[in-house]
Amino acid sequence: MSPITEFYTGKTVLVTGATGYMGKVLLEKLVRSFPDIKKIYILIRSKKGCTPQERVKQLTNGIIFTFHNVNEKAYDKIEAISGDFMMENLNLSEIDKEKLIEEVSIVFHVAASIRMNLPLKEAVITNTTSTYQLFKLCMNMKILQAFVHVSTAFCNVEIDYMEEKIYPMDVDPYKIMDLVKWMDEKSLVAITKKLLGPHPNTYTFTKRLTELIAKDMGDKIPIIITRPSIVMPSLREPIAGWVDSFNGPVSLFYAFGKGILRIGLIDDKSVPQMIPVDVAINTLIVSGYERATNVYSPSVLNVTIGNVTTPTWSDYFTRCEDYNWEHPFKLVLWYPKVTYTKSYYLYMIHMILFHIIPALVIDFIMIIFLQKPFLTAIQKRLLQTFNVLQHFTLNKWSFDNTNCIQLNEKLDDNDKKMFPMLAHLQGIEFENYNINNCKTSAKYLFKEHSENYSIYKLRNKILYLLDLLIKLCFIYVVLRWVLGKYF
Repeated sequence: MSPITEFYTGKTVLVTGATGYMGKVLLEKLVRSFPDIKKIYILIRSKKGCTPQERVKQLTNGIIFTFHNVNEKAYDKIEAISGDFMMENLNLSEIDKEKLIEEVSIVFHVAASIRMNLPLKEAVITNTTSTYQLFKLCMNMKILQAFVHVSTAFCNVEIDYMEEKIYPMDVDPYKIMDLVKWMDEKSLVAITKKLLGPHPNTYTFTKRLTELIAKDMGDKIPIIITRPSIVMPSLREPIAGWVDSFNGPVSLFYAFGKGILRIGLIDDKSVPQMIPVDVAINTLIVSGYERATNVYSPSVLNVTIGNVTTPTWSDYFTRCEDYNWEHPFKLVLWYPKVTYTKSYYLYMIHMILFHIIPALVIDFIMIIFLQKPFLTAIQKRLLQTFNVLQHFTLNKWSFDNTNCIQLNEKLDDNDKKMFPMLAHLQGIEFENYNINNCKTSAKYLFKEHSENYSIYKLRNKILYLLDLLIKLCFIYVVLRWVLGKYF
């Protein structure tokens, strides 16, 4: 038995955010890798008429929990604790609160709203106040050995080189939590930009506030802060390329594959700080073990690629383009091709001419034929996505991830195989990683299983020639208009 497996044997764990992307991967990994774990409590609220217990059943019936044929009885160890992060004291009953205080040894706090355009009040309550309330609960836990808090590598956006430490801030997190309680929404909106300072959105702002509170709690709770960068589809587990949502850059890659995205507000030469979800989850699990067994464990880990591998934005899109030409989607709007610009004005001109206007025309035709319009809404969502992500697609950061690398080096050979972390990315085959991402998403996100690609490849070639013809006609019309007397 490996040291980490032995450590988690007989332990009771609390997981927040278990219904989210990272939370599902964490839950599946805990159940599969630690068959002798005692209990996994997940904090979950009622939703759409389903009780927390019913939601647990729905969760464990999901595809992610079927890949490895784990004994169904293993999932009996997962137990719902009814709670709500938007409510005072997490809306926990006294019985559940006492249960957690008496039994929990390890807490994985993954829950957060990753929506970057949330109003300040909602973001503070969801990401900061709720974590503070969880901290206060954990202060009473009798056998707590580790609290693994999931932050973000981008919580200090004004710093070009981010070390593994907590940076000071000009605002007081406790005053911000108090402010959103009594100030009306209109006044909050008016002062939000000033409060955010260098932060491009309320997500990174509230994550940084939470880190400051975690620092204050450091002498009361055994906290370790993990900072994943942009979480992407899995490298290996639960299967290669696993993803279950269109969040963040994932939506851009697949809008591109469908021919919907033609222009990107991106510095194509910069390196996107992306981390496979299973690498991030393995780091969380190892961090819990390290914090519990080593009093001198690091307090912060930047879970980033660092200088390990350096594919650029252009590399990602090029590999996706190559794959989508060879394995085209069944349903596309146009052939896969994207151009890049760092100029917001050029981006908007291109969006209006080649995205929004064609979308309006196509939707108008759909309405005439009594069909439901859809393309304008998709283009609006793409525009919103770039408005949110442009700070991360245009700027460059570098990260110190020494603590993560040293933590991996300390593991014995068995644990290195079971919980591969950053050092194992040294040998990553970037092209294979991208292919697995495209292949798995096509199957599980788009539900496309076709292997008959020849007709779709022919369709894409026809679309390419049609695109070329339209551009030549456009150039001809412009030249005729400008130089009419010479034609």
